[in-house]
Amino acid sequence: MLKRLQSLARSAALLLALIFFGATALAQTAPQDKTTADIRLELLQQMQQDGFLSDKMAQEARLKYVDPKAVNAPVAKGQSPDSPSLWERYVSWVNFFKVVAVLLLLVAFSGAIAKLGHRLKTLILLVPTPVYQAALLLASVYGTFWSGNFLATDAYYLRLFGAFSNLVLLAWIVSSLPRLQAFMESLAQKGVPLNVLACAAGTLYFGSLAIFNGSSLLGFIAAMFLSGVFSFGVCYAPGLLTLFFAKDRMAAVILGHLLVLGSYAGLKISGGLPPQASVFAAGIEYYASIALGVGFLIGASPFRQKGTSLAAYFCLFLLTLIAAITGYFFFDLKVIGTIMCFFGLLLALEWIGFFSHKAGFIPFAAIMGAVLYGVALLLEANSHLIIFRMA
Repeated sequence: MLKRLQSLARSAALLLALIFFGATALAQTAPQDKTTADIRLELLQQMQQDGFLSDKMAQEARLKYVDPKAVNAPVAKGQSPDSPSLWERYVSWVNFFKVVAVLLLLVAFSGAIAKLGHRLKTLILLVPTPVYQAALLLASVYGTFWSGNFLATDAYYLRLFGAFSNLVLLAWIVSSLPRLQAFMESLAQKGVPLNVLACAAGTLYFGSLAIFNGSSLLGFIAAMFLSGVFSFGVCYAPGLLTLFFAKDRMAAVILGHLLVLGSYAGLKISGGLPPQASVFAAGIEYYASIALGVGFLIGASPFRQKGTSLAAYFCLFLLTLIAAITGYFFFDLKVIGTIMCFFGLLLALEWIGFFSHKAGFIPFAAIMGAVLYGVALLLEANSHLIIFRMA
């Protein structure tokens, strides 16, 4: 018993000695208080080394900002974060030993911790999956609509997280119900457009959330789902952005987006657009305009199979382009007008390239070169007309 007490006393003495000598060594090697001039000179030298200041500018800054009278003026100890007090260094050493002690305890009781984790896993698996799904879904829905009750500062971000986590949890629930999956497969086999219904539901879901939160981001996503109703979508891979739509639904893409943009422009010009609809402005003006332009670019392309639809799409595009230019100059529809003019330029180049290619390679190169050079001069002279303004 006596030997154990002696061993413990020696260990405690050794620990206190380590703490004391460590603190003493840090106190002896602590940097001395710097003067104001030293700090300014070091800052200017560092900026000069990093390339923020040239040699001439650094020299001028030294002459201007380093006062010779401040060379012997010491900085207050409270202003220098590089000079911790003796108590702070002592606490740092104590915390270091605490960390080491915790690590050693974790190693010593790793077996017990592993057994405890295995038992907790067994208890967790005993709870039915629907219980977890219901609890997580309720928590996610609560955070989506009432997160401001417990975290007001970050409520907006919690609502955004909840908006997407609801969909993830819903997909988890659907995947865990084989009967529901079989029912959806039977509907798809009967010709029910499940993707259109899903996009329509997504439009309502994100649209209501956008109005509830006043979020333009959610409103933009709602506009993307609305385009998905007409089969238009976007896919992103690293370094590649793909715009796509169903080949047999070109009329839906063009006429559907034309209806959306026409309704939006009419309500905005007449002043009948409700204030709540401002959250959808960016999505409609940008995304829907691009979708319509892509539809026209393919529908009125001379390289696709000729027919009555080609002439109809081409004439409809000319009317749309005239309306977009009118909205650009006379109404506050600059984004829609700019995007449609851009696609009009692409379609014009496509037709010029088509006729030039039919005439031969040399005429093709000459005509396309002259047209592209003229387009470049036109864009350079009228760059002030290309205005992208977020709603």
